[in-house]
Amino acid sequence: MYISFLQDSGWSNVTIISDDNNRWNNDINENPDIAIDNTGKPHIVWSDRTNSS
Repeated sequence: MYISFLQDSGWSNVTIISDDNNRWNNDINENPDIAIDNTGKPHIVWSDRTNSS
């Protein structure tokens, strides 16, 4: 899923970027990290062991 926040308008609607539950996000997720870019926007990432084949 993807969502964004803008100071003037708040949170965007959630956008599903993958909805195949048989292949996506069905294994271990680990190593989360968060960073703030030079415009103040947060970026959250993680590694995923899901096999997408």
